[in-house]
Amino acid sequence: MEVQVSKLASDVFYIGNKGHMKLLQPVSGQNLLEVYNPGKAVDMFINEDEENINSNLRWERKACSDATKISYFILNRGRYLFASGNSVAMTKNQGDFVESELPQNYRWIFVQCPHQSDCWYIVNLAEHKFLDTHGSNVKCWNHNGRDMSTIISGNTSQYAGNIRWFLVSSRAPLYQPPTIESK
Repeated sequence: MEVQVSKLASDVFYIGNKGHMKLLQPVSGQNLLEVYNPGKAVDMFINEDEENINSNLRWERKACSDATKISYFILNRGRYLFASGNSVAMTKNQGDFVESELPQNYRWIFVQCPHQSDCWYIVNLAEHKFLDTHGSNVKCWNHNGRDMSTIISGNTSQYAGNIRWFLVSSRAPLYQPPTIESK
């Protein structure tokens, strides 16, 4: 099976886990991630959340140049998502990062799921691991270092949704941090 990496336009969106029908969010006050259960249907919740300008549930996907794959940075409120081993985390601060100097573990690829048309696999370029959850915390996973196409072709068990994600475009403006005016 040949894996087709999908080229996507940069945009603002919600990321949801298909297996648990929960939304991806940073853990408050930490650099970790979790999936959030809005307590109602995800689509209803998103419609309400669109009005919240300070939502931490909206993500930005920014295309980055890479010689071998089409990859993206994933940001939340100016903080970058990155992987280290099996861990997934956010940078501590919003920063003036030189994106071309960020290492490969800040770069992600989106692969359309051949088993479920509305789903994506989100794979870290450096770690070759899939964004994964079992319903609460989020981590990176790869089944004993297998190649991406083997994992995707075999992703058909009752736990397949743990690494399948859906993207919902947001019509709300991207979060802008408050500016401090000098006097």
